[in-house]
Amino acid sequence: MGKHIKKNKQLLKGIKDMKEGKVIYTTPQELTRYFDDFRKNWTILDYLESFWYRYFWNFISEIPLNIKSSIQRGKRGWADSDTWDFDGYLTKIIIEGITYLKKEPIGYPNGVKNKQEWKKILQEIIDGFKAYQNACDYTKINTKSKFNKRMKKFNKGMKLFVKYYSNLWD
Repeated sequence: MGKHIKKNKQLLKGIKDMKEGKVIYTTPQELTRYFDDFRKNWTILDYLESFWYRYFWNFISEIPLNIKSSIQRGKRGWADSDTWDFDGYLTKIIIEGITYLKKEPIGYPNGVKNKQEWKKILQEIIDGFKAYQNACDYTKINTKSKFNKRMKKFNKGMKLFVKYYSNLWD
């Protein structure tokens, strides 16, 4: 196991550098390259340990939090853990709810010509919130122009969401 610990010194140095505020990468690609280089010399033991912590141990250790969160959602409709990324949580709920409403709307608001136009409005709201999801997703590469384009689409969807807020019922 001592050999295994020595191999991890490179990673520990990188983590220490990050904690000290030293920039060891500037793009997600460089970070990926950093970890790929680190993993080149891994043994089967290294992969098994990584698998253990990533999949099994994390799953087991999160069971109490998941139970607590489920009880909180049942009692009050949201959990403490939902507020850690509240805009993301609400965005997901809004997308799922409006997608459900769009499938077969019973009616449509005054001022909207027909169900087809109402479905188009609902789709624009969905697209706007999905654009927000993509703009805020750190795993996707967001250039400034892509980010601005997505936020413009989100703002359009949000305006429609606010305008038709009291009509979001089935």
